[in-house]
Amino acid sequence: MRGLVVLKRVKVASALRRLAKQGVWPASYWQGFLWHLAEPRERKGQPARLHDHVAGILAEAPDGLFNEIGSAVAGFVSRLAEEYGNDREDDFGLLWTKAWIEKGDVEPETVDLGDPLTDALNHPAGKLAEAALARLRKYEPEIGAGLPGAVRRYFDAIGEDPGGQLGRVMLATRLHYLFAVDPDWATEHVIARLSPGRSQEAASLWSAYGWSPSVGPDLLRAFKGPFLEILRNEGPEYRKLGNLRSLFMTVCLEAPEELSEREIRGVVDALPENGLKTVLRSLKQRLTGEAAERERIWREKVHPWLGEYWPQAAVRNTAGTSEAILELLAQCGAAFAQAADWSLEYLRPLEGRGLYRLNENGHAEQHPEAMLRVLDRVVDADVLLVYERYH
Repeated sequence: MRGLVVLKRVKVASALRRLAKQGVWPASYWQGFLWHLAEPRERKGQPARLHDHVAGILAEAPDGLFNEIGSAVAGFVSRLAEEYGNDREDDFGLLWTKAWIEKGDVEPETVDLGDPLTDALNHPAGKLAEAALARLRKYEPEIGAGLPGAVRRYFDAIGEDPGGQLGRVMLATRLHYLFAVDPDWATEHVIARLSPGRSQEAASLWSAYGWSPSVGPDLLRAFKGPFLEILRNEGPEYRKLGNLRSLFMTVCLEAPEELSEREIRGVVDALPENGLKTVLRSLKQRLTGEAAERERIWREKVHPWLGEYWPQAAVRNTAGTSEAILELLAQCGAAFAQAADWSLEYLRPLEGRGLYRLNENGHAEQHPEAMLRVLDRVVDADVLLVYERYH
């Protein structure tokens, strides 16, 4: 069957159609056939009329087939979402709705909080949400114009279905776009579920949004409360927040008027060691350009923020944060001596690697006294590993 699908797709479709007329719907054959038609690497050389023909057969299929091979059907529907023109919306909508009804529900507690986006990518609900987004793009909606009526039914189904969490996970990856098009819909159906205290879906939605987070002032104001709440959450399901913490730092440095000093301190005070290291990495990434330009960025943005918000408590400054501080110092260019003076209060003896990057940037030759002061804080003969001593 696999070989026939590759070599004789049209004949396979005709055979399946003849069986369908007899009321026979072999699920395993349909599944393999639809997987092949939806496979991205097979896109070239497949006539659109074949897909249209198969869609017509599927429109008459029993609900049980959709339920049994839901992921394969949803993958095929996603393919049609890209191919069908807007004049075929009714035909597409019939198949999409049938696939959504039979997608199989997912309870919030069954979603893998370690990687909910992978769950969504492989589940019919996630694939059908991708198809809905593809249809939305077909209409090229204007900012703030609202979801076009022709496709709103898909989004309403995803947003309102209690068992549609993985569809909403997929929509969360495009929250910035959806909010720009229809802020009211995005607020009601996605943002309303972002608060950990009120929604079982919050962790999975934030994880999906954090995959590639984009934010503007209006969206930030719309979800600022849950956003700050999630950053302060210490639960195990919220450990993978690196991208969200980086986004927090972007807001702090690029749009400081959007967050109050109290809000920023509330987040920083709650960050674990890994969170503080993410903060330092975010600041390090700001230090780009020639040595003089890095000095300017340190003076105007990085140092003022650190001086205001970096935790003073000794218990918050560890060997781990010290390694991250050294990486930051290595990027400071002509501001190394100033940055080194700031760091002395917070550096602790190292327990692992950390000196290599500091050595390779030439700061020892240019700023020997500042370098010695730093080394005096991080080098401990009873702690520093032997291979680090040669750096």
